[in-house]
Amino acid sequence: MKQINRWVARGGRWVLAATAAVVLGGCAGGKLHGPAGSFAELQPTQANEAILVFFRESGTEGRVPLVLANDRVVGSLLAGRYAQARVCAGAFMAGAADRADVVGVPQYQPVTVQAGQAVYLQVTEGAQGQFELKPLDAALARERLGKLQAASHIINRHVPDCTPKVVSAVAPVVVPEVVPAVPVPTVPVLLKRVELGADALFRFDRSGADDMLPQGRAALVKLVDDIQRHDVAVERLRLTGHTDRLGTDAYNNRLSQQRAATVGDFLRRAGLTMPMEAVGKGEQEPIATGCVGEKATPALVACLQPDRRVSLDLIGSAPVSVPVPASSAAPAR
Repeated sequence: MKQINRWVARGGRWVLAATAAVVLGGCAGGKLHGPAGSFAELQPTQANEAILVFFRESGTEGRVPLVLANDRVVGSLLAGRYAQARVCAGAFMAGAADRADVVGVPQYQPVTVQAGQAVYLQVTEGAQGQFELKPLDAALARERLGKLQAASHIINRHVPDCTPKVVSAVAPVVVPEVVPAVPVPTVPVLLKRVELGADALFRFDRSGADDMLPQGRAALVKLVDDIQRHDVAVERLRLTGHTDRLGTDAYNNRLSQQRAATVGDFLRRAGLTMPMEAVGKGEQEPIATGCVGEKATPALVACLQPDRRVSLDLIGSAPVSVPVPASSAAPAR
């Protein structure tokens, strides 16, 4: 599993879409497989240590939440799975977010835990589809966890250093009580999506550099200029090629991949140096509506024009907004 990138946002000229990126390894074919076996609760190994347990009993098929303690990933939960983490006693932030290439901004909530205590957080889906964390009583949580047979496919081996700091004996000094600050994590987000019509970029049914049209080249040069002139922290680009439904799947997949790769090569030659990923989706994600027929008539080709496009996702970073509780947080029970 790759670590969450700690990117620092600059600028803010474009509206941020709330999606965050976490790339998770070990997911062959998109299916996650966690270690099987009955739930076994972690036990504290240090005097000032506590245990955090996330679990998910059920949920929408195909949606997978990522759970975090402060800005550290604890696990990725399909329905019927759990994840555990060791934390130091005191205040910290627990969060949950959608797992994807670009993931939704985590929803964080403050939690206070005592030494030797275990805190149980059930992952649920809110009315708007967002993932939420619900603290549960220990006895009820253990009863439900006993029915779960698999842990998160992410193995969380992080052990925090909870050793109390030794201070040399000096004359006592009275200082105001200071609430320890919880660091606010940052997450990758989609800064902007640019849709470029393939009919304006390339000659019909073509994909090479020599097949690019003047208006397409001009649009890409302007995009490069916008990125370089504006103070926006674009960390990487994802280019996705799309075609209409005319033609075979194999042909459309190859054509869309080649067009995305050609656009990426042009942007590099024009001066962009950030990492770029080029993928082809063929006809898998159409956006044109009301187009009837399968034969490539002029009317149908014109109707399907919106489907022939290259999407450019500009991915950067932004701080996670942490809700301020109405009153001081009580220990989660």
